[in-house]
Amino acid sequence: MPRIPDEFLECVAYIYPSIEDAVQARRVGGTGFLISVPINGTDLAMRYVVTNSHVAVNCGAIRLNTKDGSSDVIPLSKEAWIHHPAGDDLAIAAMSLSDRFQYKALPMNTFSLTKEDIALYNVGPGDDIFFMGRFITHEGKQRNQPVVRFGTIAMMPGEPIFQPERGHHQESFLVEARSLSGFSGSPVMLYIPPFSHRFRGGKFEPGDGLDTSTTTGLLGVDWGNMHLGDEALTNSGIMAVVPVWKLTELLDDEEVAAIRDAAAAAAIRDSSASLNVAAEPKDYERFEELLDKVIRVPKQEIEEGLQES
Repeated sequence: MPRIPDEFLECVAYIYPSIEDAVQARRVGGTGFLISVPINGTDLAMRYVVTNSHVAVNCGAIRLNTKDGSSDVIPLSKEAWIHHPAGDDLAIAAMSLSDRFQYKALPMNTFSLTKEDIALYNVGPGDDIFFMGRFITHEGKQRNQPVVRFGTIAMMPGEPIFQPERGHHQESFLVEARSLSGFSGSPVMLYIPPFSHRFRGGKFEPGDGLDTSTTTGLLGVDWGNMHLGDEALTNSGIMAVVPVWKLTELLDDEEVAAIRDAAAAAAIRDSSASLNVAAEPKDYERFEELLDKVIRVPKQEIEEGLQES
């Protein structure tokens, strides 16, 4: 496995049950990560924090690093989260962040693997993965310090894994990796090294050039580690991962899409909001203000506003 770019670490958020827990960096809660989702018809993107549903139901705050070398806590109520409509262990919350925070948002349009990608690259047991999250016995009190862990796919999704605490049968990848308490909600990235694609997909033909590119994409979200079932609940060394297509389903849900549409409509209607985020940072800040208002509007009002527009 090669050196992991630091940018991957900057997408990680720490999730706590309360503001006090976050300030004190107590050994409770889980992990989340930031993503950006393009808004159709614009050059803008909606930003979300992603984690497990079982982490979100106890969320009171998240902690992110700041550019001054410290960190800060953002209150986030349980009501801010939207959970997967089919009960899969995923939840998202729209985020509006000021420029004092130091973070990266994983672009879903370029880093999100699809079922078709999984088939194209012939992904299967033995493929490498890495994931970033909270090592709660040493996570940093002044600043988030995510840990990167590594592993390999052990089993592809098939028969769902039963989650006794939630009463849900969860479609899952099984990964041989050392996940521990605190890593729930971590992004799990697939890594395919150069010179692998054509051979793995069985598509190499005489005269074809070798594929020297690297494939890295979001495989899914860590939802827990499997136990051996004994009284001591020994960690088996197998991590369970919600597939990335479940996150895509949640992002495409009607309620979630309605919020994105409302944000786009608000930005377009406001004459001071630019559709070119990179070129007009001040206008982007204006869009952030609009977005901050939109994500707090009840779903019924959003739908009524869209009908009017």
